[in-house]
Amino acid sequence: MRQLHLAVGLLLLTASSLYAQETGWGRHKRMFAMPAPGKVVIDGNLQDWDLSGAITVYVMAATREVQSGHVAVMYDAEALYLGADVRDPTPMMNRHSPEAEGDFAWDADSFQFRMVLDPSLGYPVNATTWDRTKNDQLVHLLLWYYTDRQEPNLHVVSGMTGDLLPGAEKFGVMPKKMFEAAYHLAADGRGYSFEYRIPWATLAAKQPPKANDVVAATLQFNWGRADGLKTAGYSAWGYDLMAFPGFPYQNAGCWGKLIFSPTGNLPRELVEEGLPPEKPLPLSFAYDLPEEGQVSLALFNADNEVVRTLAAQAPRLNGRVVEKWDGLDNLGQPLPPGTYTWKGLYHKPLTTEYVLSVHNSGQPPWKTDDNTGGWGGDHGVPSAVCLAGSDMVLAWNVAEAGWGIIRTDSEGKKRWGILKSVNELATDGARIFAGEGAEVRCYDLKDGRPLSYGNGSAFLAPPEGDDQTNLVTGLAYADGHVYASYAARDAIAVYDANQGTFLRFWAVPAPGALAARPDGSLLAVSAGQVVAIIAGAVKPLITERVDSPAGLAVAADGTIYVANRGRLQNVSVFTADGKYVRSIGKEGGRPPIGRYDPAGMLEPRGMALDPKGRL
Repeated sequence: MRQLHLAVGLLLLTASSLYAQETGWGRHKRMFAMPAPGKVVIDGNLQDWDLSGAITVYVMAATREVQSGHVAVMYDAEALYLGADVRDPTPMMNRHSPEAEGDFAWDADSFQFRMVLDPSLGYPVNATTWDRTKNDQLVHLLLWYYTDRQEPNLHVVSGMTGDLLPGAEKFGVMPKKMFEAAYHLAADGRGYSFEYRIPWATLAAKQPPKANDVVAATLQFNWGRADGLKTAGYSAWGYDLMAFPGFPYQNAGCWGKLIFSPTGNLPRELVEEGLPPEKPLPLSFAYDLPEEGQVSLALFNADNEVVRTLAAQAPRLNGRVVEKWDGLDNLGQPLPPGTYTWKGLYHKPLTTEYVLSVHNSGQPPWKTDDNTGGWGGDHGVPSAVCLAGSDMVLAWNVAEAGWGIIRTDSEGKKRWGILKSVNELATDGARIFAGEGAEVRCYDLKDGRPLSYGNGSAFLAPPEGDDQTNLVTGLAYADGHVYASYAARDAIAVYDANQGTFLRFWAVPAPGALAARPDGSLLAVSAGQVVAIIAGAVKPLITERVDSPAGLAVAADGTIYVANRGRLQNVSVFTADGKYVRSIGKEGGRPPIGRYDPAGMLEPRGMALDPKGRL
C-alpha cells in the first residue's frame, strides 16, 4: 500500500494548483454525505440514491471519458453508504484474493475511502504514521470486486497503525455478514457501478456522524491493468477530497471535509462551490490505442499546417481513448470554421540508456514489464533455494524494491519475481511454500501469484505463541505433507499440504534446516548435528565433519550435502548413510573483510541440486 501512496504523494507535492486541476487530483476540498432517501436496495444500481452530493473524480481531463468515478456518500442512523459509477476500459478486474492478499487489493481496480467516525474529534484531525497515532475512530476502507469469485469485498483497519477492527478476519478483511455490497457491469462493458452498505457497528463507530456534523475524509480510485494484478501506474490513480497536497495514508491532516447534510437534493452550485471552473472542452474524437504508451496528437488545417498541439507525450491506456479540446489554436484563438484533420503517434515512454548496474545480476538488471528483469532482494541476503522441475526458486530474507522470491530457468535466467521477504523454501512442483517469519504461505509456481490452502487460510497455522517462538527455521515438502521447523519450540510441525491443516508435532531438539530424502523420510539439522527422522522417530546420522550446520540438500541418489557456518565455512558431502566423502570450498572459507577469495565460501546456507547434479 505504501508504494502506491508514496508515488502519488510525491507527484501531488510537486504539482502546482493548476497542474493538480489539469490532472484532476485533489479538485474537491469538501464533499456532502446525503441522508439516505428511505430503503436502499443494494443491487449495484444507484437509481434509488440521492446523487445530488456526488463528485466526479478523474486522473486527467483528457482521459476523463474512459477513466473517472462519479462517487456519492449517504448515511442513516444505522449505516454508511458508498457508491459510484465508474468508467473503466477493463472494468472490475482485481485478482487479489481476500484470503491471500487482502491488504494488497488496492493494486488493481479498487476504491479507497478514509474517514473519521467521531465528529467530536473536530477538523482537521492531526494523525500521522510517523507519530504512530492509534485511533479506533479513524478508519481506512478498501473496496474491491474479486474477479475470480465475482464477489465484493471490504477491508477496514483503524488509526495510522492499521489496527484490526472487532470481528475482522485476516488482514482486516470484513466477513460478508458484516456489510452489503453489489457491483454491476455497465451496458457498454466499459465501466461499472458499485454500492456498499456498511453498518456503523461494523466500523465500531462510537458516535456515528449525524446531520450537520463535519468529519475529515479522503478518497481514491485505482484503475488496474487488464490482468487484474497491478494498477496502471500514475496515469491511473485518482485522488480527491483533500485540503492540500500530501500523503493521505500517512497524514490525516491533508484530508478534506465530509459534511453530513441534513436535507437531500442539494443544488449543484452548493456542491461545487469553491471548485475552480473547468476548462470547457466541447470538441472530441475517439480512437483505439493498441497498447499503453505515450501519445502525441496534432490538429492540421486544410493546408496541412499544425494549428494546435493537443497532446505531447501524454500517457494513455490501451483500448478506447476519447480526446477533447477547446476549439482554440496554439495561440489561444478560436479556430475558424473549416475542415481539420488530427494526426498522432504513440510509443513506449522514452527511457535512459543503460550504462552499468551495481549489486544486480539480472539480465537485464532493471525492472521490465514482463517481470523477467532485475534480480532478487535489495536489502537482505540470499536465504534459500529449491528445485522446481528443471527450474530453481531462490529467496532473500529482505526485499523492499527488489524481489524476495524469484524463479529462474536451469541457467539462471529469471522467469518472474515477487516482492516478499523469505527465510525458507520448499515446493511440491506446482506450488511454492515460503517461510515468512512465523507464517508459511504458498504461491503459484507458474507466476508467483499468492494462493490459499484448501481450508481457506492464506498461511499454515503456527503453534500457539508469539512470532519469535514461532519463527520458522526449516521447511520441506514430501508425499503431500509440509514440514516446518520451530527451533524455539524443539519441534517439527507436520501439515497437510493441500488442506493446510495441522496434523501433528514431532519432538526434535532445536530443529533447523530440513531436506526430504528419496524414500520420503526427512533429514534435519538438530542441535548442531544432522539427524534422520522416520515417522517422527529421530536417529543421529552425521555428527562429525559438520560445524554449525545451517543448510541441507539431498541428491537423487541420496547423497547428503551440509552447509557449515562455523569454523569450516564449507559444504561437506556425505553418503546416504552418513559417511564423509569430501569438502566443497576451502575449509575456513573466505574473509568477510579484505581480498575476495573465490575458493572459499562465507556463511553458506540454502542449497539445492539441479537435474544435472549441480549444487
